[in-house]
Amino acid sequence: MAVTGATYIYSVRPFDADNETVPDIAPGSTQDLARIVSLGGGPPDVVVVRTVKAEISFDVEVDVEDEVAVEAFTLDFITLMAELLGIDPSRITVTSVTQGSTIVEFEIADIEGEDEETITAEEALVELIAIVADDTEDEFATIGPVLELADESTEEVVVIPLPIDPDGNIVLHWFSRTGSAVGFDDFFLFADNFGLAHGEDGYDATYDVVPNGQVDFDDFFRFADDFGTSIVNAAEIQGLIGQ
Repeated sequence: MAVTGATYIYSVRPFDADNETVPDIAPGSTQDLARIVSLGGGPPDVVVVRTVKAEISFDVEVDVEDEVAVEAFTLDFITLMAELLGIDPSRITVTSVTQGSTIVEFEIADIEGEDEETITAEEALVELIAIVADDTEDEFATIGPVLELADESTEEVVVIPLPIDPDGNIVLHWFSRTGSAVGFDDFFLFADNFGLAHGEDGYDATYDVVPNGQVDFDDFFRFADDFGTSIVNAAEIQGLIGQ
């Protein structure tokens, strides 16, 4: 069955619910559609997670088998980097130190609630690249000559999991993504959308949980069933969306 113009989330009863080994059910028939037990509107949410990281090589030898030497080098590296970039040392994480020339892989984190005077992780890396490219001063003299700096930043599209209750059932009415249960914040959002129909300004299929092209009493009664339901993966979802 093709549905145009909307994405739906649903679960389906198994064919052998009545112990039928070879059920005679035509796809798309009334019997087939009756197997759909939970159907709700709205596509899954995704977030783009960008990790700002780089690899820098120094013309200096560090015995990577010597934990004390590696810890001392790492501390010196983080301290110098934080000073050069004007950021808190806690934002810099060294992920590996390998030998040959000494190669340091590291990440720079953004911070929540940063003000206008705080540079972002991306801005910090751009500034670091400019510092390394400037050969008029050796900013890394206390560590060793820089051989190479490579931007290794990555982007990953992460699908945010659907909220589920303690029994593992999908809960479609946790609209606000606040708290750890379906509550009044979700009700107020639902109330704001009640009465809207497909094609009208402001219509959002997310609230058309019993999909018929409008947010109506069918959706309200389903919402009432979910009210108060605990969301067991609330913290995971909130972490991904930055709440």
